[in-house]
Amino acid sequence: MKILIIATLIILVTSIFATPLTSHAQIIIIPDCNLNPQHPFCQSQCSFGDPLPPWCEPPEPEPAHQPVLLVPGLAASHNFKLIPKDQAGGTWDFTPSIRQQWQPLIDRLTQEGYELNHDLCLEVQPLNIL
Repeated sequence: MKILIIATLIILVTSIFATPLTSHAQIIIIPDCNLNPQHPFCQSQCSFGDPLPPWCEPPEPEPAHQPVLLVPGLAASHNFKLIPKDQAGGTWDFTPSIRQQWQPLIDRLTQEGYELNHDLCLEVQPLNIL
């Protein structure tokens, strides 16, 4: 009886270890990005790397500078026809004493390559918000 129990245990133990284990592993095939550059794996490689892989489109160049809008404020704008005379027309501009305070900034921005009324805008006319 003792031999029968030992033999049964040996058979049981060997059958447990002899059974192949199931695997949940997957085989991942990396795509050839030269043939299929639009594949998500290939596109994810374009977000980093210096130099960029050959299938990646070069990033758009940064603009030389961002547009600037100068808004001097309520007391810095003046229309000599509208404000003192209450007449229609006229043009809005800096109050004369304020222009000399803003002019160095405007001059420096134009020296840096900004163009007035293109990427450097002055808003001296009060905004209609009502």
